[in-house]
Amino acid sequence: MSIGAVVYAFELDRRTGAYMPAGVFRKQLRLDRPFPLEIDLTVLRRPAPRKAD
Repeated sequence: MSIGAVVYAFELDRRTGAYMPAGVFRKQLRLDRPFPLEIDLTVLRRPAPRKAD
C-alpha cells in the first residue's frame, strides 16, 4: 500500500527563534511564507531500487 509523498513543513517563529509546525501535506504542498509555493505531490514517484553491483 502506497500513501504517496508526505511533507512536514516548519516555519521559524521570530519571537522565540524556534521552528514550529506549519502543516502536514499529502496531495498538494501550498504555503505563502516566506514566498508563495505550490507543489503537486501526487506526481512524485519513488525511485526504482538500485541493482546490486
